[in-house]
Order: sequence, then structure tokens, then C-alpha cells
Amino acid sequence: MKKPICLLLILLVSFQVFSQKKFPKSEYRKMIEQHAFGSIFERYTLVLTAYFDDFCEFGAHDETIELIRIDKKLSAIARIYDKSCQDTNYAKPKIIKTDTYLVQESKAENSQEYLNLLMKKSLEFYVPFALKTALLTQKEIVRDEALPPHIYNFYNLDPIWGEEIVANRILLLEPTHFEQYPITQNSIDFMLQFSEENISNIQIYIVDFEAFNKVNTSTAIYYKEHPLNNDDQGIEEARDWVFDEKSYYSSFFSFWKKCKKELEC
Repeated sequence: MKKPICLLLILLVSFQVFSQKKFPKSEYRKMIEQHAFGSIFERYTLVLTAYFDDFCEFGAHDETIELIRIDKKLSAIARIYDKSCQDTNYAKPKIIKTDTYLVQESKAENSQEYLNLLMKKSLEFYVPFALKTALLTQKEIVRDEALPPHIYNFYNLDPIWGEEIVANRILLLEPTHFEQYPITQNSIDFMLQFSEENISNIQIYIVDFEAFNKVNTSTAIYYKEHPLNNDDQGIEEARDWVFDEKSYYSSFFSFWKKCKKELEC
């Protein structure tokens, strides 16, 4: 992708030695309708952006080419930015060079064909991208059938939830859920470490909720409210709220005015 963009830059630079025809106002619209870049007029522009490695471990910069009409003349504005991935303050890149070139009318159709080919070739590059969550190997778990199961998951690791109750505390990792909503290994490691260090006697069960419900022979299953738990069967307990106000408001600040009163009490 980088090489074609570089070629495009060279192509546009070569246009600077040419000038464009001047059209009467009545003929200008006709010219635009038949022009290879007729969609570029007035406030409409075409911007091409490329990212170039600078042959060092951490350096790189952006370059852009903007096709625009200036005084009804098709022009190319080339900008080079001073930007390195070593820059961690997310400052806006500085423009270190800007050049403007007139595009020769006789070369417009060739430029359009080149851009079409560039787009076509760009779409041919396919990089397989598949996210997969690596779950643990299931270990044997020990449950007291006389005690109720309290189900934890990636979205509920509340260490004080029902702490006054003696229960089978199970961290349920549902394979079908992680196929649809994969997470990184770091997130998996955090979930496991946090639950082991903060939730007493928790055990890991790798199975979907529906399958767990079928093999559960103890009392009703307890779980906490979450939008992804709508299809779960058992006793749903309310999630924790920062404020007691739960009404719907079309404006955030209308909601915030109600919440502020709770903070002032």
C-alpha cells in the first residue's frame, strides 16, 4: 500500500509544469459533469493518507495528498507531517512541508484510472483477523449440593456479593460467550487472579449457563443482573448502582442534577 501511494505522489508532482484551461461560467458546469474528477468541486475534496516507516525502530511519519479545486482549478496539496510513534503526548502532528500543484487536465483520466487500480489492489490484500479467547482446561470442582450456587463471571467479580451467605461460589466461563465477545489473555489473567485473591473458595467452571443449569441439582442459581444475562434462569439479584436515581432522562445534565442532590445529603 505504501509503494502505490509513493507513486501517486510522484505522479502528482509531475503535474506542476502544466496549467489548466479557463472555462466560462456556463461551460464550467458542463466540464465538471464530464470530468474524471467531477465530484471534486467547491467544498468536496479527496484526501489520500499514507503512513511511512522511516527505517528505524520507532520512527514513522504521515503524508497526505488532498485533491481540491482552487479557483475552479484541480489542484493537489501534498503535506508531510513530522510525527513519530515515540511521541506519547498525542500532540497534533506538525506539518513540516506543504506543496501545491496544478493537475493537468489531459492527465485527469489517467489519474482516475490509477486511483481505481490502487483501490482495487488495496482491497485484494487480506489479512486474516480472528480473535479467540484461550480458556483454561476444566479441573474437577467440588460442590455441596445443599448450598446454593452463586455465579460469577467476567462482568461480576464483586467480592462482597452475598459474603454473609455460605454458598457454592462459581466463576462461570461460558465458551459460547467468549466466542462472541473475546477478551485478551491479560484480561483472563486479571479475572483469574482477582477472583482467587478476593472471593473465598471460588471454583472455575467452564461451561455455558444453560448446560450448568441442567446439571445443577442443588437449590436455585443466584446471579447478578447484567444485559448479557437476560436469558439466564435462576434468581437474579440487582446490580450495584452509583445513585438511587434510575429514571430515564433525555439529557445527561437533567439526570446529573438529580444525582447531585444525593451527593449533597
